[in-house]
Amino acid sequence: METTVDITGSMAADEGPQLSATLAAAPKARVHGEFAGRRHAWEGFVTRAAAELDARSRMLRLVVEVDEPYATGADNKSPLLVGMFVDVEILGQSVDDVRVLPRVALHEGDIVWVMDRDGILHMRRARVVHIRDETLLVRLDVADDERIIVSQLSGATDGMKVRAQDREPQS
Repeated sequence: METTVDITGSMAADEGPQLSATLAAAPKARVHGEFAGRRHAWEGFVTRAAAELDARSRMLRLVVEVDEPYATGADNKSPLLVGMFVDVEILGQSVDDVRVLPRVALHEGDIVWVMDRDGILHMRRARVVHIRDETLLVRLDVADDERIIVSQLSGATDGMKVRAQDREPQS
């Protein structure tokens, strides 16, 4: 059995070329629905996406397939019936060894500014794993005693002396 789920065009755009690769791997999905007053879940996977965004809603339609919609199994789960209203959870890939940074921390050429314990600015290349709105997931080597600079500095150069301004406690 198949069901569809719409994702925003911006979500699809954020994924860009990764979306095709992700769909090729048939990401797992969990379909949730209510039957006879009880909430149930069925396992499935994303099989394909529409070729274009919906002209009115600007959403991209994904197709989720549930292999065994009528299997009740040992847990006495109800069958997934045609016409049921469902929620779909798409299970993404787990990403390890990443840092969450505000988008303003990333500079041209995927450079992030890092201040070492002596107050020296270092320009380090980050590997951007994911971008969502104003947040980045990046792979970046930063020692425990180093700080990532998120303020804008005019004329910043590698090796220049900088000073951290600690934030005042908020009341």
